[in-house]
Amino acid sequence: SKTAPHVRDRNGKSVTLKCNEPRPDLTVKAIASIQVARRNLGLAGVRLEAETILQSGCGEREVIARLHRLGPEVSGVLVKMAASGAECSCGAACADSAIGALGFFPTAEWVDCLRRIADDARADLGARAKSVAALGRIGAPSCVDYLLGVLTSARDPDLRRAAARGLGYSRSATALDRLVTAIKKDRNLLVRQMAYGAVQAIAGANRLRLPKLIPPPSPRLARPTKATPPKEAQR
Repeated sequence: SKTAPHVRDRNGKSVTLKCNEPRPDLTVKAIASIQVARRNLGLAGVRLEAETILQSGCGEREVIARLHRLGPEVSGVLVKMAASGAECSCGAACADSAIGALGFFPTAEWVDCLRRIADDARADLGARAKSVAALGRIGAPSCVDYLLGVLTSARDPDLRRAAARGLGYSRSATALDRLVTAIKKDRNLLVRQMAYGAVQAIAGANRLRLPKLIPPPSPRLARPTKATPPKEAQR
């Protein structure tokens, strides 16, 4: 007869499996032990764990929840990752994700960091747009005023679009007038569409009636006009 196999359980103890008994799943225990080992490394371990979370491909809510569980030190780590930009050890994409995550950590110090990135003309345009939208998630009055300025005066349509997105995140009713103006007068179709979505979000959050607006028009080809026959032919 075959001898029963000896394996380790989740607590590390040696156990003997019964007939047809499946082996214990050690995946959860292994992942937990890795996280504990990283946290024991101090800020370096927190940064390593934050980089792993940002590159995990999870949904936004799951990523933010896991970052919050790392403790208060994670926000400072995210600021350093965001400020490093393309020179970040984990890559520019991870730095952009850190910028977006900062919007869920409302602190005055982080607001200044995001504004510096958004105002830096030498920074990557994608990182600047992420910073602008993240300011809207924080939703402070100073952030709303800044976004209104970007929506009105920024030359790049990507920044104006990010400002409209951020104003929608802020749910601030003071932004309605500027957003309505953007819907009517902005030359970029994507900016007008984003502004319209922001108006819907703000009106729904504040239980306001939507302004009587026509949705942003989609680009259409002009219909060919029929050529009128000459007057001699009409006779």
